[in-house]
Amino acid sequence: LDSLTSLMSDAQTTLSSLDQAEMKLLLVQAKYKNRCLTEDDFDLEPVAAYYDSLAIIYPDDADLQYLCAKAYYYKGAQWSVANEDVQAFTQYLNALRVMQKREDWSDNPYAKRFIALIYTRLSEVLYRYGLAEAAFEPCHEAAAHYESEVDLAAMKRFEAAIYQSQKQYDKTLACLQEAEQWAPVSEELFQLPIGSKFFEL
Repeated sequence: LDSLTSLMSDAQTTLSSLDQAEMKLLLVQAKYKNRCLTEDDFDLEPVAAYYDSLAIIYPDDADLQYLCAKAYYYKGAQWSVANEDVQAFTQYLNALRVMQKREDWSDNPYAKRFIALIYTRLSEVLYRYGLAEAAFEPCHEAAAHYESEVDLAAMKRFEAAIYQSQKQYDKTLACLQEAEQWAPVSEELFQLPIGSKFFEL
């Protein structure tokens, strides 16, 4: 991270605007993965706006759309770190809006899982606000996009948490049993906060 930050500082005058935007996005992404992201890191709203403006000129550039969506997504992550769920929810919706401009992402193996992650974040925000019924829809959308059994099991455990919050214990148990068939986990993993371990980009 230190080397990336140093490179970012040195690159301000040597890289193109496009490369600088991608460097900022990569730095925030690296900090997020290393659990040291703060709301005071690079503001990604100008980065997302920059990608959005380019997408108008190059509407068929899938890579550009993907970068734009990631900028919104990680801006949402920054808001989540700051416990500003409303702003985070808005940015996650923006990321989804960008990804939905293109119907087929089969040529990008990471894009389908990224869409699933966006739905997961939306569901988590709704769940934290006590909107269990509303949280089910993005939860099921996420499950429809995940492909690995580990991801599907994690999503099923999250669905179980939603049912548990509604005191629907039979459905809670059914979800946990289904998840266990896909990917058994130790008791220690059950104690982790939803989303903190299982769903990462």
